[in-house]
Amino acid sequence: MAVGKEEAEIVKARTDTREYRRIVLHNSLQCAASMSVSVGSFSDPQGLEGLAHFLEHMLFYASEKYPLEDSYSKYITEHGGCTNAFTSSENTNYYFDVNTDGCFMAVGKEEAEIVKARTDTREYRRIVLHNSLQCAASMSVSVGSFSDPQGLEGLAHFLEHMLFYASEKYPLEDSYSKYITEHGGCTNAFTSSENTNYYFDVNTDGFEEALDRFAQFFIKPLMSADATTREIKAVDSENQKNLLSDAWRMNQVLVIAFAKHIYNCKMLDISILNAI
Repeated sequence: MAVGKEEAEIVKARTDTREYRRIVLHNSLQCAASMSVSVGSFSDPQGLEGLAHFLEHMLFYASEKYPLEDSYSKYITEHGGCTNAFTSSENTNYYFDVNTDGCFMAVGKEEAEIVKARTDTREYRRIVLHNSLQCAASMSVSVGSFSDPQGLEGLAHFLEHMLFYASEKYPLEDSYSKYITEHGGCTNAFTSSENTNYYFDVNTDGFEEALDRFAQFFIKPLMSADATTREIKAVDSENQKNLLSDAWRMNQVLVIAFAKHIYNCKMLDISILNAI
C-alpha cells in the first residue's frame, strides 16, 4: 500500500484493544470501507415487504453524533469520494471511498523492496499490521457466465473451482486452501454474469506466501483428469442445491424471457456433466 503517516488522536471503544495509526497516501489513491449487515429482503415481515430496503435508505440521513441531515453524503462528496448501499436477499451492504485526508486506517509500517511494472508510476510502501488484523487480497477476472459457450453452460463456474486445486509451483492438491486455513484465514470465489472473483484473508505472518500461492492460480494452474472429474460432480451438486432457491428460480425466468438475447446465459445445469 502506498502510504505516508500523520499522527492524530484516535478515539476507540473501551473494549477495543487494537492499535491504530492514521495514514495519508502520497499518490492520490482513495481509502475505502464497507459494512455488511446480515439482514436483507428475506427478513422483511409479512405485510412490510421492502422494509430492509427502506431502512438502507434511512440510515444515510443522520445520526446522534452527526444530526445534520445528509451531512455524511455531503462530507464524502466534499472529500472527493462516493457512497452507496444495496439490499440483497440476505444482506445489506453499505460502502464508501474518500480521499485520504478524510479516512483512518489501522496500520503499522515496514520497509521492503516493491517490484512494480515499468509502466506503473505509483508509489508503494509495504505495511504490517500490529493489532492481529488480517491481510486480504482479491483478484477479479473479466470472464463470467455470459462467456460460457453454447452447450457448455457452467464452464466459467467450473473453472472457478478448478483453479483452487494446484499450480505448477505448488503442485500438491489443495495445498493453497490448507495453507490459508493453517494461517488463520479463509478463501473463496464466486462467478457472476461478467466476472469471476477470487479472494482470501490470512494472518499477517502468512500473507506474503499466501499471495504467491494465490497468484500461481492465474500464472500456471494445474488441472488433473481426476480433479476435473471430481469437480464437475461438485459443481453439479452445487447447482442441484440452487434449484431450490427462489433467487435462482427468478434468474431462470429471465433466461426463458430472453432466450434469444445475445446475453442469454442459462443457470448452471446438468449439461456440464455431459459437455466436458
